[in-house]
Amino acid sequence: MRVVLDLFSGRPNPSFRLAPNEVAELAARARALSVPSAAPAVPQAGWRGFIVLGDGLPGFEPIWLRVKEKVVEMQGGAWQDSTGIEALLDTSARRHGYGALLDEARKRTNSGAAL
Repeated sequence: MRVVLDLFSGRPNPSFRLAPNEVAELAARARALSVPSAAPAVPQAGWRGFIVLGDGLPGFEPIWLRVKEKVVEMQGGAWQDSTGIEALLDTSARRHGYGALLDEARKRTNSGAAL
C-alpha cells in the first residue's frame, strides 16, 4: 500500500510505501473502528490528510482510506480514529523523512496559509 501526504496544490504530493507489518497493523486497526463520525471538511489548499491507496496500477490505485483530524473515511463511511490509524501513518511518514514537511504543512494549514 502507498500512503500519499495530501498537501500540495498544483504539484505532486509526496508518497511512500508501507512495510508489510504496517499494512497488517493498518488493516487490523481499520477493522476495529466502530464509532461513526462526520467527515471533516477537506480544505482546497494545505494539509488535507493521509490518503492510503491500494495496490494497483500507478495512477489508478483505489483510495482505500483518508485520515485527517482523527477521522478515518473509507468507502463505507467515516469513523472516529479510536485505533490510532493517523498516529501509525504519521510515525511511518516521519520514518520516511517527511516529519518537517508534515509539521510545516499542519502549521500553515492551521494559520490559513497554503504550501
